[in-house]
Amino acid sequence: MLAGNRAAAADQFIKFADTYKQSPMMASALYNAGIARYEQKDLAGAAVAFGRLVAEKPDSKEAVDGRFWLGVAQFELGKAAEAVATLARWPTA
Repeated sequence: MLAGNRAAAADQFIKFADTYKQSPMMASALYNAGIARYEQKDLAGAAVAFGRLVAEKPDSKEAVDGRFWLGVAQFELGKAAEAVATLARWPTA
């Protein structure tokens, strides 16, 4: 991730997703942006990226894991009710 610069990497992933909305890599870019934000403890930024992923690319393989991480970020932000609602829609099988 840009030689360890997670903030810059997340920004580039978001820029890619904004620029190439129809790309098959858009979901991956949003997922990686969320992970980079989460790893730098930017929980609100992670929740935005993961929320956008599940809203804009709900049928992507990344959306399954993205929904899980969205719920985790919401919980860590103190939004337990939102986290429960998010994770209730997470596939269990």
